[in-house]
Amino acid sequence: MGNKEAMMDVLTRPMERGTRIGDHVMNFGTIYGVLKANVVDFNIQYAQSLLVYTLPLEWEDYGVNLISRNPPLTFEEIAKNLEQEELDREIRLLESNSSEGR
Repeated sequence: MGNKEAMMDVLTRPMERGTRIGDHVMNFGTIYGVLKANVVDFNIQYAQSLLVYTLPLEWEDYGVNLISRNPPLTFEEIAKNLEQEELDREIRLLESNSSEGR
């Protein structure tokens, strides 16, 4: 397996349990950048589709919404959106747990 194939293999692996979503997206973006620099021919929309495919199932709808924007978002913009959504979900969970404890 060559370098390009190895990187493509990494790009299609699902996000590991316990990984912060922003870290996953930025790692993915870095690998995509290396592939582009090595003239692997696929566009940002294809890469973003791969990204959504690697997110946990509960992120699928949100991820699809992010990649369907026109013009397409950069990986940095996607990471920022996903990180904010992750934070919002954690806050909602804490608020829900707090209200149940009353």
